[in-house]
Amino acid sequence: MASIYKRGPYQYEVKVRRKGHPAQTRTFEYRKDAEAWARSVERDMDHGEFKSRKNAANTTLAQVLEYYRDNIMPKNKGKAVDGLRIGILLKSDLAQYSMAALSHDLIEAWCNQYTKENKVKGSTINRYLNTLSAAITVGIKKKKLNIENPVFQVERPANPAHRDRRIQGEEEKRLLIALSVTPRNAKGQLTGPSNPWLRPLVEFALETAMRRSELLGLEWKYVDKASKLAHIPDTKIGKGDEAPVSRNVPLSPRALEILKALPRSIGGRVFPTTPDAVKKSFTRAVSRARKKYEEDCEEVGETPLARMLVDLHFHDLRHEATSRLAKVYDIRQLAKVGGWSNLNTLARYYNPTDDELVETMHAHHAQTRHTSARRGPA
Repeated sequence: MASIYKRGPYQYEVKVRRKGHPAQTRTFEYRKDAEAWARSVERDMDHGEFKSRKNAANTTLAQVLEYYRDNIMPKNKGKAVDGLRIGILLKSDLAQYSMAALSHDLIEAWCNQYTKENKVKGSTINRYLNTLSAAITVGIKKKKLNIENPVFQVERPANPAHRDRRIQGEEEKRLLIALSVTPRNAKGQLTGPSNPWLRPLVEFALETAMRRSELLGLEWKYVDKASKLAHIPDTKIGKGDEAPVSRNVPLSPRALEILKALPRSIGGRVFPTTPDAVKKSFTRAVSRARKKYEEDCEEVGETPLARMLVDLHFHDLRHEATSRLAKVYDIRQLAKVGGWSNLNTLARYYNPTDDELVETMHAHHAQTRHTSARRGPA
């Protein structure tokens, strides 16, 4: 039989003793919660299903996240992005809960609050949940926590539809101008972007269709200008993802020109900047380019196009580059160059415009007529 003691206002300590089991003790704010917990523990003990949650009660989510950050994350390919997510989770109210008290309801409440405050999409929340679930799974094993992973019970938001954003019209030209480092004014103040790596990074991305993580991880020792190849030794995050372990990316004449103009960094990386800097700088550049576009339209009395330089993300460059390279390679060659082992995934990145499809069809028919003319009449 369980014993319940009132230790003070809103403090009910309950002890459960059963022969063959270690004594279990917990404290609750309300007596009814203490009684319900005691009944649950006694029932599990009677049925031989009891598992001690003492370790879980004495371990906070913050400790689990910190263990994952310090011991597991450094081995992951996506450690930079995972680190940002774990940092945010550690600052959240969730981090203070014990692993025994952490529930899917609490996690869902945090997801809803974070979505509302930061206006993020379902795909972003799902990435946080993936990181959180990975950390908890490791914590359960390493810290011997007899609990189920609460993330498994979380109702996840739907991912948005796959993007098919392409660069259109003058967007590329205007964006590159907005990314160009400008000289300081007479007072020594910056008059534009200060990161010299962003413009060549964007230009190189459009030539190669490489992912941001691959671009930022590229080292000069893996660039073979003689063979016109860039070697990516370790690519994409996680088991079962879309890319093989390593691949070689052919370098176009323009890509080689971009590399030739770059200075060499001491650390050996081709583009020595950070994912966060790329994200923020790219977003600001798109905003500057849009503002300048609207000013130019007003000056000549034209109405700005609604979609020009709006909702453009860095990852859209991979869509654009893939669609351009589709004119050069067949689908299997393109999959090898871009690092897709699944052609269905590649299909999400190949987004030809109507004009390109018409151009391809007419080029094919022109080539067919030319070949037939050379052969002569049958």
